[in-house]
Amino acid sequence: QINTFTKILKAISGQKKILSIHSRKAEKEVLELLIKNSIKSAIFHWYSGGINMIEDIVDTKYFFSINPAMTRSASGRKIISNIPRELILTETDGPFINHGSLPIRPGEVKEVISFLTNEWHLEEAEIQKIIFNNFKRLLNQLNI
Repeated sequence: QINTFTKILKAISGQKKILSIHSRKAEKEVLELLIKNSIKSAIFHWYSGGINMIEDIVDTKYFFSINPAMTRSASGRKIISNIPRELILTETDGPFINHGSLPIRPGEVKEVISFLTNEWHLEEAEIQKIIFNNFKRLLNQLNI
């Protein structure tokens, strides 16, 4: 996997690409390879690694996407509370996460927004504005 990932990173290095990466149990290796290959825009999708790695990822200004499943677990909530709000994006991971008995659909981020409203003690509109501005900053990294 590392060899394949390295080949992909080398192939896109210097290009205007945004990578959404599921780094489960390989956070350190993924981060090192992103830096080594000068990847400017990356999102750590459904981050589940150690709290200590969050600071290293934050130093690179890479983003984190959070989903409803993360808001429902103690470990997910702890991770979210350690990510600076200016690096958080929302995601559903649909249809692989359920809302009730139905698979969640892309764009159904209401549960995440509600969680962040309580976590950050802000109004829903302010949360939406923060997330939208984060997304714009991600695009601006690529001069899009």
